[in-house]
Amino acid sequence: MGYPWPLAPLEDGTGTTSADLQRIVGAQYMNAGVLPNGGLTVSGTSEMAYKVEKGAAFMWTSYASRLGMLVPVDATTVQTAPAPSTGTRTDTIYVDGRGGVHVTQSNRIPEGVAIAKFTVPAGITATSSAQMSIDRKFAIATGASLGRLAAWEAPSGVQITGDYKTQYSTRFVVPSDRLVRVDLTVTARSAGGDGRCYMGVSLDDTDFRRAVYLHTTPNWATSSGAWSAVLEEGVHDLTVWTGKDSGSTAVTAAGATTSQVNLWDMGASQ
Repeated sequence: MGYPWPLAPLEDGTGTTSADLQRIVGAQYMNAGVLPNGGLTVSGTSEMAYKVEKGAAFMWTSYASRLGMLVPVDATTVQTAPAPSTGTRTDTIYVDGRGGVHVTQSNRIPEGVAIAKFTVPAGITATSSAQMSIDRKFAIATGASLGRLAAWEAPSGVQITGDYKTQYSTRFVVPSDRLVRVDLTVTARSAGGDGRCYMGVSLDDTDFRRAVYLHTTPNWATSSGAWSAVLEEGVHDLTVWTGKDSGSTAVTAAGATTSQVNLWDMGASQ
């Protein structure tokens, strides 16, 4: 049985254990990564070394048991091997579970959290000449927004004809009950005379269905909508569909005026 933190231990010594603290910390994050406070940035230098700014990261001590720890990292400079004589190599800079910073000549790290990745070309003598190529992973606090869960852009010239037609579908998972927002924008014109078309979205087939309608002419026109919904913890489906009520076939636009759907997580739902 766990013991509350930060209450003082009982007279018999019963108190908060290391496992208790790891469970408390692990419950506060949904994934391992850099704490998003601007720290642990990496830059090249005038020699074969990388400069790492101070910061902190969250890591799992046991993902299966949801036990975690927060790892502080001091500012440091870490050496790397000389550049290859031909071709290129990948340097991955990572933090281990003791706050140490290391470089491995691989795309994979043996432990911890990757904080940068550089492509090192042949013959260079300074890492400032290497190319950074990593999109860092940030630790997301439990209950915070997960960002964009799904997205779809209509290819140029999608024909909207006749009745209901599925254009896109995908499956996604939310780790708790969540509030989500759906944004939909459609830009289209008719292939001939006037007409009336629609584009819609559904969550879990018939549980949530919304659509925007557009009176189409030979000129481009845009219609959009935004809605919210509460989803229970677990697996869900997003479907995008189109149809035409009357008149001529409608055709979607491309580029900056593309028709698109975005599904956003807004955070944990009460």
